[in-house]
Amino acid sequence: MRTDISKFLQDEGAEVIELCSGRVKDGRTFHAFVQMDIESYQRYKNALSRNIPVDLNAFGKILHTGWGSAPDVAMARRVRETCTDNSKILEAISRDSRAMADILKNNSGESAA
Repeated sequence: MRTDISKFLQDEGAEVIELCSGRVKDGRTFHAFVQMDIESYQRYKNALSRNIPVDLNAFGKILHTGWGSAPDVAMARRVRETCTDNSKILEAISRDSRAMADILKNNSGESAA
């Protein structure tokens, strides 16, 4: 089922905005919001699970970067408010997998246009 969901999201052009954090070579912590398509997001998560150093530019569009492990509240709010509708939907779905099942169940594949 997970493959079907990923394929559905990819076909729909869904994107995710991921808050990434880590350390640069000199030891300083950073954070970045990166907008990725589903395939890139899966590659990113795979690299993290294997402890492979990543170049965030290779995974998507960097929306914001800063020092420290997390952005301030105002910046996080601004990124959330300006992200694409697909990103907002995917973010909500990732918090509650039951929502995805409901969307797939009720999706007729027809456009309202």
